[in-house]
Amino acid sequence: MKIFLSLIGGVIVGFAAAYLTITKAPASATPTKNTPVAVAPSASLTISAQDSLRKLTELNPTATKDPARVIRQIVHHLECLADIGNPAVGPIAEVLAQGKDLDYLMEENRTPASSLPFWNWRSGQPIFSGLVLPPSFRLALVDVLKSIGTEQAEGVLLVMLTGTDRAVEVAYITQVLEKLSPGKYTAVGLAAAQRLAGSPAPSDATSPLDQNRDAYIYNLLGAHGDNSQVATAQSTLMKDGRLNLDAAKYLVNTMKAEAVPALARVYSTAAAEDQNRIASMTFSYVGASAEANQIFKEWIVNSTQPASSGTVTARPRAAYVQMLAGGNLGPFQAPPPSDPAVIASRIALLNELNSQLPDSALKQTVAQTLQKLKAF
Repeated sequence: MKIFLSLIGGVIVGFAAAYLTITKAPASATPTKNTPVAVAPSASLTISAQDSLRKLTELNPTATKDPARVIRQIVHHLECLADIGNPAVGPIAEVLAQGKDLDYLMEENRTPASSLPFWNWRSGQPIFSGLVLPPSFRLALVDVLKSIGTEQAEGVLLVMLTGTDRAVEVAYITQVLEKLSPGKYTAVGLAAAQRLAGSPAPSDATSPLDQNRDAYIYNLLGAHGDNSQVATAQSTLMKDGRLNLDAAKYLVNTMKAEAVPALARVYSTAAAEDQNRIASMTFSYVGASAEANQIFKEWIVNSTQPASSGTVTARPRAAYVQMLAGGNLGPFQAPPPSDPAVIASRIALLNELNSQLPDSALKQTVAQTLQKLKAF
């Protein structure tokens, strides 16, 4: 019995010693299967700028059955380049010099509320920087250079801006450079737009990004008040029997009231839809321009058909009549006139309209607006 108790005691002492040994083991001791193990990162996981650029030239979300995965890969490699920073600028410049491009245009069914998505571009939208998925491979690299933001990155953007023959790239890069260094490169962007305005579109321009070439050029020039293309815009104001809206907006942006005579010359022969556009663009000058007055009068008098006729009805025109005394029509707003000469001219115009319109709700609106203008 004593022998048995001795054996039991020895076992207990052994277990106790083992327990103490384990609990006091140093941190470098071999971990158990439930202990997390720190693994040093492998050098093979590091992605170089060249690796990301090579991969990007192979990724096309429009040529795969799994575009979502490809888009994630594109965004991943673009961010890798941005994280590498200035050392990636040289390899990016080499790829841009090769001229290779891929469109990332994902046409989808969207509701009006989502017509301007934050993550990708589609045909018909204004071109803008900062999308999760930029419109093309080259424009994606422009965004990467913007994120890097160094002098070397700006230098590559300038080379691209002065050498490209694509209006979309001129507009996009000028916008990016303006954000990086406001005002510093504006003249270079305008010179690039002027250069393209005086040259024909590339014969191999098949991308949807190249379809609105005039819009990119005129919008850029017009936004900065550059009137270098006024003569060209006036000569191409009508294009294939329709109003060249881009040229018309450019003329109004750069010439203000002086653009009205050119629009008045094409108003009478323009399609009904284009007449509506011209009347809207010249509305601000009613009372200050005889041509604007004439356009407004013809637009009101000759477009009072009932809704069943399929044309624009008198109802929105009544709102425009009201706005002669100040008001708003959704996003379209007009301040009350303050110039006595403009007020007098508008009163004379409405008196003339009042004598030509049959009894109607529109005529009542004309009379009410007359009272408001006379009270100024």
